[in-house]
Formats: sequence, structure tokens, C-alpha cells
Amino acid sequence: MQITASRRDEVLVLEPEGRFDAHAVDEFRARLASNVRRESDEVAVNLNRVEFVDETALTALIDARSELRASDGDLVLASPSQSVRIILELTGRVHDFVAPVVDERSLMAVA
Repeated sequence: MQITASRRDEVLVLEPEGRFDAHAVDEFRARLASNVRRESDEVAVNLNRVEFVDETALTALIDARSELRASDGDLVLASPSQSVRIILELTGRVHDFVAPVVDERSLMAVA
């Protein structure tokens, strides 16, 4: 999996591509840690190029969101691919993210 990182205003946007599974979690955590400027950062994870997520990756997203929220930051999911959205819905994880999953137009409005 490849992950690109960029900033749009004060929002850190991470864009993983490929399979987001147990093998990619360490890379995700490292990329997040190296790009978060402060604990109160806002992070959007754009999932439109992710073809698959597993429970380990979902847990990593939830853990990252919890850590950021503990310091007045947040993490939202943006533009999940159809397969990722189905997995989020089937596992009930879409509701773990209190902020609604945002679409790409909303993400681009931040730019």
C-alpha cells in the first residue's frame, strides 16, 4: 500500500492506495505520526483508492481517531470506495465515526 500525505488548510489528508490490511497498518501509523504537527490536528483519510480493509486496519483508524480526539483533534473518513463502504457497513464500523463519512466534494471544499 502507498500513502500520500498533504495539507489542505489545517487538515492533514492521508490518501492510502491499494489494500489496507494488517500488513499496511504500521506504514499508516508511521505516516500519520510523521505528518501530525500537533495532537489537535484534524485528519481526513481519503479511502477512494482503497480496494480492501480488514479488521486490523479498521482498528488502527479507530485508535488514531481516539488519540486525536483526546487532544481536541479528529479523524474522519473521506470518499470510501464502494468495497470499503460495504465493509464499513457490514462490520457496523461506519457508526464508530461520529462525524459522517464525508464525500470527496466535501473534502475538496477544504482545499
